[in-house]
Amino acid sequence: MDISKLMWPVTAGICFGTWPLIMKSSGLNAIMASFVLTVVSLLVYLPFLKGGFDQAALLKAGVILAVVAGLLNGIGTIAFQKMIGGKEMDITQVVLLVIMIQIVITVAGGRLFYGDVFTVKKVVGIPTALIAAYLLTSK
Repeated sequence: MDISKLMWPVTAGICFGTWPLIMKSSGLNAIMASFVLTVVSLLVYLPFLKGGFDQAALLKAGVILAVVAGLLNGIGTIAFQKMIGGKEMDITQVVLLVIMIQIVITVAGGRLFYGDVFTVKKVVGIPTALIAAYLLTSK
């Protein structure tokens, strides 16, 4: 694999792995944490809209799917913040379980909706990921 292709996944992984740790320290309730996270994220996106904002795209049917995706993201963000701020589970349990569920849904959905190839590695990887999640989150 070309090492330069790893820049964005590594950056995303570091950022997505770090922000919940920082947010938990904020002590904000789930709704306030979700709101601040969303607003500040929006501020980060704004400079990238320059030249990339397509007003005509807003009128296309695909925007409905983007709205549904945004609703799911918003609900997921609130649920995630409730878990991060809660005392029921350790932050390591929360983050690992969410990631593992996300991986399984993405692999299954990629196959069902986009015809992604279901390789032997993926078939072995899903139960392995579930076992890893169990081992990493059990006490």
